[in-house]
Amino acid sequence: MPRWKGATYSDELAQGANATVVRIDYKLSFEYPYPIPVHTVLAGYDWIMKNLAGGNVTSKGLTTPTELSNIGVCGELIGGSLAAMLALTECHEDRKGITAAAVGNPLVDWTGLFPHESDHTSDSQEAGLVRRTHGDLSFLPDPYKGGLPRRLLPHQKTISFNTPSSDPLPIGGLLQIRRHYFRKPESYFDPFASPLLFFRTPSAELPRESPANYTIIDQSEKGGDSAESVNKRRSPRKYPPTDSNLLLPWMRVDVGKENVLQDQGLEFVELMRRSFRRSRVERSASAQKEVHRTFEVVEREGMGLWDAKDALEIGQWFGEVLRKR
Repeated sequence: MPRWKGATYSDELAQGANATVVRIDYKLSFEYPYPIPVHTVLAGYDWIMKNLAGGNVTSKGLTTPTELSNIGVCGELIGGSLAAMLALTECHEDRKGITAAAVGNPLVDWTGLFPHESDHTSDSQEAGLVRRTHGDLSFLPDPYKGGLPRRLLPHQKTISFNTPSSDPLPIGGLLQIRRHYFRKPESYFDPFASPLLFFRTPSAELPRESPANYTIIDQSEKGGDSAESVNKRRSPRKYPPTDSNLLLPWMRVDVGKENVLQDQGLEFVELMRRSFRRSRVERSASAQKEVHRTFEVVEREGMGLWDAKDALEIGQWFGEVLRKR
């Protein structure tokens, strides 16, 4: 769970799953842009595997082999993106790894963010979004608090996206966040930053760079055309590769009905389902052991962000799937 959610969420998750919960404090700020968060999460996972996941227990100088633990991973928004990345790359069948993942409104395709005609977010509003999304409901971890330039700190009221009166998250604000978290465009075209790209090609061409900034869309050159004019045709990718030992984990994706990331979450689940159906056919043809997995969607009202009650229920879901063989 994200650090700003507090210990209560981790406690509820642990209680529901009847398991140990480790919270990885991934770094994400202007000083620590991508791919640093990815490296931090991978390092945290390696530490867990070495120190907590079992395999060997040493007591009084004697080392006793033990069964490795089943591991689940959980995250929301950008944390959901990192959790999805970890789940898809550490789901080894020939050794214990991640066998289940639950992600909430994950931002799994940074390349798929386009300005919409209905999104009239001004620069000052985008800056306000970056400020508002910091804190207990934010995309942004605590280190971001001290890293905002002065021009991104307008005096605006903090808005809780869980309240019924809150407005949908504007695409313009996400584009603002993307510009500050990725030093180069190719960084968010990497599947480790945009896990949806493990399963298909990007939603846009790699943008041109300029010394001051970069963008996928230059409306002045496009004559004000909508984002559809630059939306790239997407092609499927085969994942996991046939010669790998990866087996997709049990997956649960929670999406908010009014969240602009809903479509990404729904597509993510559908692509995993297609991938698993293909792998089952290949396993059957090669007489490999049949396996079962589910890839489910939980649709929530409004923005669909998690609270402590949701953490308990998600923990119970982990408790069920992590004990399946």
